[in-house]
Amino acid sequence: MISSASTLTASNNDEKVGVGKGYYELSESGKTSDYDVHVHPNVKNDKGEIIGVGLPEPSGTNGGTPDKTGDTDAYGTNGVNSSPSVVLGYSVTNHVTKQDGKTKTYTTVTRQIGFYNNKGQVGTPINYNKFKKVSSKINNK
Repeated sequence: MISSASTLTASNNDEKVGVGKGYYELSESGKTSDYDVHVHPNVKNDKGEIIGVGLPEPSGTNGGTPDKTGDTDAYGTNGVNSSPSVVLGYSVTNHVTKQDGKTKTYTTVTRQIGFYNNKGQVGTPINYNKFKKVSSKINNK
C-alpha cells in the first residue's frame, strides 16, 4: 500500500520555527510523521557578525510541555516517532596560531548535519559538504 506524502512547514516573522503545533495537528487528524528535517540558523547582529551559532543537534529537552517543546518532544506527538530526523546546524572551531612571536586567533564556522530521534542525538554530526558529495555520488549511480 502506498500512502500519500505531505510536507509540514512552519515559520514566523522572528525567524523562529515551531513545528510542534503541526505535529499535534497531524496526530489529531490520525496521521503520523516519518521524519523531520529542519535548520538551526546562526544568529547575526545588525553588522552581519555571527553572535550565536545554531548547533547540529536537537534543541530543547525531553519532557517539555505542548507550548514549550524541544525537537525530541514535538517529534511525532510527545516523541513517539523513533525514526531518525535531520537538523542542519553549524560547528565552531577556534584556532590559535603563533608566527614571528605573535599569537593570532580566528574562528571557523562549518555547516554540519546532525541526526536525532525521540531519544536525542544519534551519532556524531557530520560535515555537510562531505554529506552532499556522497549523496550526489549515490544519486548518480
